[in-house]
Amino acid sequence: MVGGAAAHLGGPGPARFRPFHRSRPLMLTRPRRSPTFALRRLALAATALALLLPATAPAAELWSPAPAPVPEGAPDDPVEAGKRLRNDVAVDRGGTAWIAWVQTDDQTATVTPPAVQTLRVSRRAAGAAWAAPQDVTAVQRAAGSNYQALLGPEIAVDRAGLPTVAWGVRVDATTVLVRAASRDASGAWSTPADLASVTVPSGLPLTLSLDVEDDGRATVAWQGQDAVRLAQRATDGSWGTPETVATATVDLPDAIGLGHDAAGALTVVWREGTSNGDRSLHARTRSAAGSWATPATLTAATGFVSRPALVVDATGAAVATWGSGDGPRAAARAGSSAASWQAPEVLAAGAANAAPTATGAAAFTTGGTGLPSAAFDAHGNATVVWPVAADTTAGTPARVRARRFSAAGTWDAAEDVASEPTADNPPLWPRVVPGRDGGATVAWTTGVKVTFVGGVANPTGGTVRAATRAPGGGAWSAPQTYATAASGTFGTLTALGVPDTANLALAGDPLGNATLGWSPYASAVTFGLKRNETVDFQPAVAPALDWTARGVVGSSNLRTWIDYVHADWPGPGPRTAHAVEVGDGASFPEPGDRYSWRLTSERAWRDPASGRLVVRYRGAIRWVNTAHYIDIRLVNPRLEVDADERHARLYVDGRTSGSRADAEAGHPGGEDVSNVRMLEIDLAGPGPRTSGDGASRSWVAASSTLSAVGALTFGLDQYAGQPFGFLTITVPTTLQDPPTDPGPGDGGGDGPGGGSSGGSGGSGGGNDGGSGGDGGGGTAKPKPGVTGQVRGKKVAKRHVTVTLSKRLGRVAARSYRVVLRSGRTTVASGTLKGRTLRLTVAARTVEGKPSYRRIRGRYALASPARHRGKRLPASRRIATTAVTIR
Repeated sequence: MVGGAAAHLGGPGPARFRPFHRSRPLMLTRPRRSPTFALRRLALAATALALLLPATAPAAELWSPAPAPVPEGAPDDPVEAGKRLRNDVAVDRGGTAWIAWVQTDDQTATVTPPAVQTLRVSRRAAGAAWAAPQDVTAVQRAAGSNYQALLGPEIAVDRAGLPTVAWGVRVDATTVLVRAASRDASGAWSTPADLASVTVPSGLPLTLSLDVEDDGRATVAWQGQDAVRLAQRATDGSWGTPETVATATVDLPDAIGLGHDAAGALTVVWREGTSNGDRSLHARTRSAAGSWATPATLTAATGFVSRPALVVDATGAAVATWGSGDGPRAAARAGSSAASWQAPEVLAAGAANAAPTATGAAAFTTGGTGLPSAAFDAHGNATVVWPVAADTTAGTPARVRARRFSAAGTWDAAEDVASEPTADNPPLWPRVVPGRDGGATVAWTTGVKVTFVGGVANPTGGTVRAATRAPGGGAWSAPQTYATAASGTFGTLTALGVPDTANLALAGDPLGNATLGWSPYASAVTFGLKRNETVDFQPAVAPALDWTARGVVGSSNLRTWIDYVHADWPGPGPRTAHAVEVGDGASFPEPGDRYSWRLTSERAWRDPASGRLVVRYRGAIRWVNTAHYIDIRLVNPRLEVDADERHARLYVDGRTSGSRADAEAGHPGGEDVSNVRMLEIDLAGPGPRTSGDGASRSWVAASSTLSAVGALTFGLDQYAGQPFGFLTITVPTTLQDPPTDPGPGDGGGDGPGGGSSGGSGGSGGGNDGGSGGDGGGGTAKPKPGVTGQVRGKKVAKRHVTVTLSKRLGRVAARSYRVVLRSGRTTVASGTLKGRTLRLTVAARTVEGKPSYRRIRGRYALASPARHRGKRLPASRRIATTAVTIR
């Protein structure tokens, strides 16, 4: 056994190893092979960028041509004719958008709060119109009071596409109730849950933060005058007792930054201080197990700090943003939730770029309000955007700028997104959501003219603009402009006398689709100018298969396997390579992201017999660690999607690392394999959705597990049934005819393509020390699979005949060459005809004499790639299948 190295993340140390065929380079079933895998990658560099980037039309052509109105209610509803105060937008991975807003019965242009406020939510399926809204709650303002009765809302969706809304209800001038509700799969909203009663300064608002995890767990955080607190909802829907994040006396409660990583660790960012001269910003992380880390101070500089916000990546990397008296700022941590925060970055400086202060000075409004926004993409890179005021001395106009914080923990240089050359058009409240492969969408409000009448700020007019950045770090598009009210009030005012941030909401999905919503209305009682409006950005997405381990958590999964492969372990083999390599049509969508791979789509068709969608891909992925003789190659996968599109399987060709016994004996080797059922893919969630140009459909981040037969074939025994990454599957909407020369399994049905994935991990140990045995180290319950009954005497024989429970070959009368494997070891070989399996057991030497094992247990049954030096044609092979022999 090999020792001397620490265990890899979440798994055992490198005591087990698999052989690497040192006498030959990586050769991945291509007719013409390059001398080394690295040289092949260099040769493909010229075409890799084309494979990396989806073919997109110009950004302006992919925006909605005009805003879509959101229906506000029935014509006879008195609230329907009133104002729309604030909105928030969320989009699930299937493309369904949700918008939540507060609606009033106010019929005038006054800033006096209306008497009745109703929280409403509307839903729009991808490509459809907005549905009639649902009322979540209604609040009556107390007689004689002059404050807003309903505060918020915020909306977010879980992985199943179910939304949760959080808001506040003002009971009196200094008391606000924090509430939340969710919508179930039947479409009904739950009874609002009271989470806490919060004390606030007289008449001032309470800003809430809502965070929802994939599994439906939710967190709502807020700041009162004496503490920062949060409440959490379990997966069963019950809300727990609020927890105190920090005790801090503040004069003005501010916004709360809140976010979680893939493991469920929460990070909270908040402001402290009782005057504009002693503000400070702090962060604290709560582990998935519920323990709080020591608070970290992000900035303690003297001066004003305003409106902290936070985004968190799946790994726990985070970016906090805020405004200050000297311009917008950002602080970041890289790598994990336990990492240290870096020193703040100055995004823009000077009083002209200051955030709103408690005095609400007009100069700060015309200066762009100085508040940044940030978002992470699928590869751990964050884009931060912020407004910059015009500088007459330097001759520069007001601008929206952007800067990227990379997954490696470094900041790129700032760049301009767009300019606002007119003096009366400062950019307000820019928002950003990530696009695909380094792309992004940014939206902001401009042209809002603020005048002060009798000391009251009155914003009028306004337009909404948006720009997109092409994938791969391309150029920003020219802004797309949507007019709002030509005159009158745009949205609502904050207590500080500037336009409310919640009048502009932007949400997106991993494909780069974005939904932008806002709430314009005018002085006149005109319905057309008193509604919520939305537009969409829907880019083209090229057919491909994206496979990623980012966001996978646990102790045995694809992410921990990749970490293990990349480790520089000592071992019996040469320490010359430990990496993931791609080529022949496979690429890294983001350079440096070793956890994410893209495969090129070559052909897609519908199998006429089974109704399955079949997609062939081109590409090669290599997992190699020479010190432990690991060299696994996955080549040219094939995807099969069931006719009901709720489940899929991924089959691969490739090469195994060979047997452990041979490696220990100094003879490392390997075997070519074909048509191995590698992954089981769950498509039951939202989707698929159609791309902006209508040319493709995508399932976004579908979860997968390693099949039992895949674990058996490639020696990954302990990973059987474990999470093995997320797949974004993009297929053309126009399918081709079925091939006339189908490869193994291309016909679906009961042939190799439809073979069972049953069984479980075999007796061979995993590459990283998996114990094998019953269940193969996996926690998932194994499926029955194919069983076999030994004929004749129940004693070990050199020649064994087995009757299988089902026929595996396409043609009953045909004889197929097969091998029987346990882990990496071939234990027997022979023929399969119909259900009859005739095997010759491999001999083992015991005390100088040949010995034959009893063929009992779980094995992988497959056709070899070659027989007697010749490659077996597809018609003469069966799919790799898990078989239990009794």
